[in-house]
Amino acid sequence: MAAGGALPMVDLAPFFNEDDGGRGGVVRAIEAVREACRTHGFFPAVNHGVQAEVMSRALELSAAFFALPDDEKARARPAEGTVAPLPAGYARQPTHSADKHEYVLVFDPKLGFNEYPAEPAGFREAVEECYTKFTELGLLVQEVLNECMGLPPGFLRDYNGDRGFDFMAALRYFSRRRRRRTTASGRCRGSRGPQGRRVGPGGARRRQHHRQHRRRHTGAEQQQVEERDALGGEEAGAQALARVLLQHPRRQVDRAAAGVHDEDRRGAALQGVRVQ
Repeated sequence: MAAGGALPMVDLAPFFNEDDGGRGGVVRAIEAVREACRTHGFFPAVNHGVQAEVMSRALELSAAFFALPDDEKARARPAEGTVAPLPAGYARQPTHSADKHEYVLVFDPKLGFNEYPAEPAGFREAVEECYTKFTELGLLVQEVLNECMGLPPGFLRDYNGDRGFDFMAALRYFSRRRRRRTTASGRCRGSRGPQGRRVGPGGARRRQHHRQHRRRHTGAEQQQVEERDALGGEEAGAQALARVLLQHPRRQVDRAAAGVHDEDRRGAALQGVRVQ
């Protein structure tokens, strides 16, 4: 178990290199995954087999694609009558959605569903290489979890053997300024949907929790968190974890009580008592 309640870091190198700890290294990695899932519900991994150069190139070319004019990006929209489980290619969330982003969705290249843009050059090759590497990593983690849960060898592989629904998405979140314009235009049309700019007390507490959680990291872990924060900057086109907006239950009660004109019954509603 990680000292002081720190987030466990799982080294997957023994799965790719037998000289790196041998079977003992594999056992330690599996135990680290088991402990992380038990105490935190997730785990970060290093030496996972997806080279930094592969990810960097895919991110660089994705950013170049999203910087193109809208009419250029629209050429990579899903084809009419596609039989893919989800529309593959370029799309963006509707304007009334609180989740403001655009994306390129890709499936296994062997299935023939994908729609790729002509520009930038090399985009297709970079995305497909990334897809292959992440698929291999996912299958490895599946086998590790299979052993962590004490299941028969290959149980999850056989149970979840259909890879036809696996997909990967390159995402770009709009800047705060663009989200504000989109949200405002939605309100002018009388939209009653989620208001993406509003953060209630629950959101404030979540942000405080994330700040406290980040301060507990030190050394390499702190550097990793800082890099994640840099990538999650609002103007950089990403979405931070603390920006998950949920309507606070108190606000729901307030809205319900606002429609009760009788003073006693309104007070009962605010106390959470069922109004007859």
